[in-house]
Amino acid sequence: FLFIVLINIIILTYHSTIFKFIGIYDISDNKRKIHSGSVSLSGGLILLFNFFFIIFLFNNNLFDLTQIYFLLSFSLLFFFVGYIDDKKNISPIFRIILNSIFIFSFLIFNKEFEIIRLNSNIFEKQIDLNHLSLIFSIFCYLAFLNALNMYDGINGQSGLYLFFIFFYFFYSTQNILFLAVCISIFFFLILNFKNKCFLGNSGVNFISFVIFLFVIKLYKSSNIIYVEEILMIMFLPGIEMVRLFFHRIVRQKSPFEADNQHIHHLLLQKFNSNKVV
Repeated sequence: FLFIVLINIIILTYHSTIFKFIGIYDISDNKRKIHSGSVSLSGGLILLFNFFFIIFLFNNNLFDLTQIYFLLSFSLLFFFVGYIDDKKNISPIFRIILNSIFIFSFLIFNKEFEIIRLNSNIFEKQIDLNHLSLIFSIFCYLAFLNALNMYDGINGQSGLYLFFIFFYFFYSTQNILFLAVCISIFFFLILNFKNKCFLGNSGVNFISFVIFLFVIKLYKSSNIIYVEEILMIMFLPGIEMVRLFFHRIVRQKSPFEADNQHIHHLLLQKFNSNKVV
């Protein structure tokens, strides 16, 4: 834990130099992007860097060595898709195609992360997905990725949500790996609340993949028992995505077209950013 804290103190101390070296900034347009000036999009890189250490130091037999290498390799792939998007602003459809190919490839080589059945508490039954399991698994990842991407909006919003998820994982399992991730998110939040860096699409792409795998792992190990529990964990970004999709489709727009109708945009009309968060 001290090692992880030390790494993050170094990042905190030299963040300006690190951000200049990475050279990716989100520039305000005073419309949809409501922050002031240019802000580094290096938050995802901070979490990725931490994750590489955490997965080896705190694994506690959660994953075997082969799974770790696959996990880290594909984490990098998903990170770079978001990095290219941050850099070049690629189209949402192309990004979805790339992410679909990567998650399909990962699941083909790691069948144990495929969702093969749903245990429902409300309906008190088990639903076997059979031949639909691969398609359903890919859909679940893409849905959460897009939901988290749409939820990411103002300082602290996504960071606090991520902190909640990983602390909930720790609460459910008592595995200190999740507590270590919380430490790295805490240091990211310090920079985020100071308007020094954002999560960026690179961060959203990477962390949504990691959360997806952890949820499946905990679901299959019975730390998370019912699908309703997963839905509640992912409720906030999920309901925001559904609301935005309907809002845009009703107005004959693409559901992936960016706008300023996100929940944080609407709340900021009435409250300051701290109250909104």
